[in-house]
Amino acid sequence: YRQEELLGPSHPDTAWLRIGFGSTLAASGELDEAENQLQRAVADLRPLGPSRALGQALHTLAQVFDARGMAAEQAEVLKEALAVRRRVLTPPDSAIAATLSNLSGAYDDLGREEESLALQLEALEMLRVVRGDEHPDVASMTGNLGLKLAHLGRWDECIVLLRRSLDVAERTAPAARELGGKYTNLGKVLLDLGRIEEAAPLIRRGLELARERLPATAFTRLACEVNAATLDRELGRFDDARTLYLEVLEEFVSILGADHEAVARVRVLLADNERLAGDPGRARALLERADAVQRQVAVEPLHRSETLLCRGLLSLSSAPEAARDDLAAALELRAGRAPDRDWRRWEGELGLALADGRSDDAGAIVDRLAALLGRNHPRVRWFEAMLSHGS
Repeated sequence: YRQEELLGPSHPDTAWLRIGFGSTLAASGELDEAENQLQRAVADLRPLGPSRALGQALHTLAQVFDARGMAAEQAEVLKEALAVRRRVLTPPDSAIAATLSNLSGAYDDLGREEESLALQLEALEMLRVVRGDEHPDVASMTGNLGLKLAHLGRWDECIVLLRRSLDVAERTAPAARELGGKYTNLGKVLLDLGRIEEAAPLIRRGLELARERLPATAFTRLACEVNAATLDRELGRFDDARTLYLEVLEEFVSILGADHEAVARVRVLLADNERLAGDPGRARALLERADAVQRQVAVEPLHRSETLLCRGLLSLSSAPEAARDDLAAALELRAGRAPDRDWRRWEGELGLALADGRSDDAGAIVDRLAALLGRNHPRVRWFEAMLSHGS
């Protein structure tokens, strides 16, 4: 504000300070005021033509839209930011790479996975040229690429990249605030593959680091806590998982509001916990609220598939036709994800077999699921109970 008094509100130096202020507000979860400051910076800078400051203002404004779950708006602003940066910067440049990477993330949320992958590859190659392979920023972007490959079912490539990301980060930035996120990203992928013994120490270490180094409202810390709750759920520790999910849910609602996609996502995870814990009424109530949000905003296909899977499995006894529709739609969203290793897909196939009364097929699929997760896994036990009751 002092700079504004001295140089005027539209001076580029004032705009740079406003961008920094907006970025700080966004990191603190004050998204309304962050958007206000960044929109004002963009409005002040646009009449002056393309500039580094305008590119940064647009790039940072898009991060606020990302936090709000506004993927379409985020993508539009990032495309403008990319055009500005390509005009005023000479590639290869780390700022161009950052915008390419963030646009890739927005396309993920919009279901444009192939375009997203191409942008992430371009961003990573550019950053490698600028920074070299042994740099923390390259480690982070390598991890982002690994997560995209996980979404496409390219598990082996994904794990190689996530391990590389973690190894480089540990060597080059062992005190980094975000290091816990790299542990939990690798752990979550291993958990998704049913490799719980490998996943557990990574997820727990990630949570420990996040709680040591990040405030309670930091999104990376909240992601680590969600994954720790999911680990408890998959270990059958439903009470512990519920407690942690509810804590994260409260934080997300306070930061993002009750109707944000991230809030809906946690509700779906908690609903699955309640289904496995034997409380279908609570699970249905959570899914109803999550579904209402997901119908209004952009949702990653895999996240939507998990909502449909959980709702379909809950409806097997009471509404088999509706269950069949939900499960079929969920399987369609998961198509092409290495089905031999995607245990959620086998849950969907198993649900369809139960809905159709194909008990022999269902029994064979339970054996397949047990081969992936272990005979004592709570998901396997849930389906065995369904079969034993003739549902």
